Amino acid sequence: MQLAPNLIFVSASPAPVDPDSNPLEWSLETLVMNEMRRVTVRTLVVDDGEATGIIYLLTTTEETDQTDNSYQYVLRDGLPVELTEFIAHFNGRGVLVKWVTASETENFGFQLFRAEEEQGRYERINPAIIEGAGTSSSEHSYEYLDTEVIAGTTYYYKLMDVDYSGQMAWHGPVTAVANQPAAFALSQNYPNPFNSQTRIRFTIGQPAHAEMTIFNQLGQKVRSLFAQEWPAGQHEVIWDGTDEYNLPVASGLYIYLFRSGDYTEKKIMNLIK
Repeated sequence: MQLAPNLIFVSASPAPVDPDSNPLEWSLETLVMNEMRRVTVRTLVVDDGEATGIIYLLTTTEETDQTDNSYQYVLRDGLPVELTEFIAHFNGRGVLVKWVTASETENFGFQLFRAEEEQGRYERINPAIIEGAGTSSSEHSYEYLDTEVIAGTTYYYKLMDVDYSGQMAWHGPVTAVANQPAAFALSQNYPNPFNSQTRIRFTIGQPAHAEMTIFNQLGQKVRSLFAQEWPAGQHEVIWDGTDEYNLPVASGLYIYLFRSGDYTEKKIMNLIK
């Protein structure tokens, strides 16, 4: 929302939607003195003849030394996003954050923020805005998998919805613990068979050095995918069907061997061209 040049909206108490038409108190920051002042404003609701859910407010300060002390601006009536569920839990691959909306009004999308303390600093974790449903009275479900987590750490998540005009609303926080994996494990690659590339997922039970090597059916080494230290948790690597020299290999069966300390496991994958 925009106010007169020397007024900045900070907060409102009570909420802008007031069924009893009580006066609204707005906290305004004066740019001249850079101090907080609380003033009471008069509201004028204009009926535009349409059920648009928009309220027009006329604000007037009670201070005589201010110029541009009157301004009309717009508030939206009701919540732009009505949440019926907002949860987070560890699913073995990371923390899965899920939320469900009962309705959305001009909702452009969502931003997800994370902190390691409830009152700590929240940082956005989604690289791009999660697209909303615009205006809808139907239920919509959303989810985001946070894989950049450390085992044993408690995380707090807040959700921000942003409407088409840029106004934002916060939800949460919800919390989840990234549980410590119980053991080392190697999963079957996916997809399998594969053509251009395949994903290989593995679990590290505790911080350790691990390596993965690919062999052909004759037991000859084709490529070393990694040999490095890994934190505890689930991880994933991609093999693009090339050898140590980045040259494409022939179609056929290949063995991938995972080793960490005393733990060794191997599986077979099928490359088809």
